[in-house]
Amino acid sequence: MIECSNCKASYEVEERCPKCGFKEGLSLAGAELDWTLLTTVANDIEFGMVAGLLEMANIPVIREVKGVDAYLQVILGVPLAGISVLVPRGKYEEALELLNSSADEDVPEEEVKE
Repeated sequence: MIECSNCKASYEVEERCPKCGFKEGLSLAGAELDWTLLTTVANDIEFGMVAGLLEMANIPVIREVKGVDAYLQVILGVPLAGISVLVPRGKYEEALELLNSSADEDVPEEEVKE
C-alpha cells in the first residue's frame, strides 16, 4: 500500500492517487500546497493532455470532480460539470502561460489571417 503525499489516502500501486489524482514522485519540498483552479476540462482525455503538459514542466496537478458528478461519471462516462484542473497557487502564472503558449503554437503563422 502507498500513502498519497497530497491527501494521505491509501491505495495500491498505481500511477496516480485514485482519490485526488496526485502523481507521486513530484517534488513538493515537504510543504503544504495551496491549490487553485487553473481551468475546467470536459473529460478525462482533455485532463490527461493538460496534466501531461504541466507535469513535463514539473507543475503538480490535481484532478477534481465535485459532488454528484463523481457518481454520474461512473454512469455516464463523463462528469456533467467537467473536471477541475488544480495547480499550486505559486505555479499558477507559469501553468497559465504554458497552456496559453501551447494553444498559440497550434496554428502555423502562415495560416493566421489578420
